Amino acid sequence: MIVLSTVPLGGIGIDLYASSLPTLAAHFGADAVATKSTLTVFLIGLFVGMLYSGTLSDVVGRKKPQLVNALLFTLASVAIPFAGTIEQVMALRFLQGVSAGGMQAVCRSILSDSFSPTEITRKSLYVTTVWGMGPIFAPWIGGVLVTAYGWKSCFYLLGAYGCGLAALIAWGLPETNAHRERFRVAQFRRDVVQVVAHNDFLLPVFAMGCAYASLVTYGAVGPYFVQVALRLSPATYGNIGLVVGCGYLLGNLILRLLLARRWSEDRLLTRAAGGTLAGVAVSVALQWSYPGVHAIWIASVLADCLMMGFVYPIYMAKSLRVHPGRSGLASAMTVSAVLLLASIFGAIVSTFTIRSSLQFLGVYLILSVGIVMVRVRERIRIRPDFAFEREV
Repeated sequence: MIVLSTVPLGGIGIDLYASSLPTLAAHFGADAVATKSTLTVFLIGLFVGMLYSGTLSDVVGRKKPQLVNALLFTLASVAIPFAGTIEQVMALRFLQGVSAGGMQAVCRSILSDSFSPTEITRKSLYVTTVWGMGPIFAPWIGGVLVTAYGWKSCFYLLGAYGCGLAALIAWGLPETNAHRERFRVAQFRRDVVQVVAHNDFLLPVFAMGCAYASLVTYGAVGPYFVQVALRLSPATYGNIGLVVGCGYLLGNLILRLLLARRWSEDRLLTRAAGGTLAGVAVSVALQWSYPGVHAIWIASVLADCLMMGFVYPIYMAKSLRVHPGRSGLASAMTVSAVLLLASIFGAIVSTFTIRSSLQFLGVYLILSVGIVMVRVRERIRIRPDFAFEREV
């Protein structure tokens, strides 16, 4: 329960206050690019936090880094409402990201400590289901808070959440790392090379990066698109986010049922990738024909998130299984690389002003093409092996 409580922090840190971006811009007199950058620096912080905390937890254990990160997250969250400039908000958001990323990396290491490789896929589904709760409920809660109490209330709520986590970790989290290692630079370098050079690293990371970017795109560009371009309220943005986020949770639940019936992971990945690209392409055509029907792009993003409920958990489980001996480093490098890709994509998208539904869907079309390219490359790589087995 304590471990699962840390999982949604990354999504909550983005989606809870995303609806307040236009309000934040007005408060500090900042432009849209600057306020969107507060999301990008949070993603970069997630990347940094996952990279160092996963490795550190292999050396000093899992509990101490979790407690330190929870306290840092609490302090950064409470300090943001008292910031005087948008630059100070960015700096504190970076610290928020570092601490949230650190807790998420150690969470995955605890998972690898506690379960066998054959159990990790099933347990990972619970983790990714809880992780999906952030994009589902955070935009809705954030929209209600901003409408009723202003943008500062979102960060006070995050601070209270972090404080509760710190108390749970301090008094309820056991130490799961029974085989701590001394940090050796040479060994660390060899482990990094082995993780990066593995066949199940680069392609899954790219696919997960596209999947994660598709989940955070609504939080990154949605507030200005919904509230400025469409002239809808923060509460409406949150309500749409609640509907869209349910797609990921539904996809995750369907995936769990199909895996219980022994469906092949590769088969599910191929169908999810192809279904995503086909769905977005059809939605673009429909939106082109009916530009004023907002239900089209909402349904498209909902379907895209549903397919990501297949893609992200399967690739994550595959990545965790291949490095059982160096779980902290492997999980840290995998997830931090995913976040790095997502943050780069988010930074690029944030420089553009999305004014139409077609432009909004174009972002999802690019990401779905990236996932399909990974699946095509994977099929090309494994097909000769199947041919060889048939000949033998």
